[in-house]
Amino acid sequence: MTPIPGSSAPAPASDGDTARSVETLVRERLGCTCEPAVFRDIRLAKTAGGAWRIAIGGRLLIELVEHADGLPPERIEALLTAGRRDRDALGMNRFRLVLGGDTPVEASAAVRSLLRDDPRLHLHWQPTAILASLCRRLR
Repeated sequence: MTPIPGSSAPAPASDGDTARSVETLVRERLGCTCEPAVFRDIRLAKTAGGAWRIAIGGRLLIELVEHADGLPPERIEALLTAGRRDRDALGMNRFRLVLGGDTPVEASAAVRSLLRDDPRLHLHWQPTAILASLCRRLR
């Protein structure tokens, strides 16, 4: 099992409900159009900062920050930069940073520049209730 950089040792999402919940979030809320076979290998790991890292099918790397209200723009930039580095180190196609909160976060000029310059790097905001529900299943 390949370690996910910046996180604890990954574990497969062996629970069918958990795997379906991850696939639903990724497809319906984040707009992923990967074929179904990609979702046969979902690996979960917790980062030192308490976020969830999800590696899907060797193609997609996601980081979920459940409570991102008030997260400074510099921290968002750092998370995107680290995610891009890890995506590239693992040979994956995309990195999606998903921030949960009650108020969407305003992206700084530096964050907008990162996203504009790398079409395989994505930033998403999801309501707290959506991410909290999924994160409860991951625990």
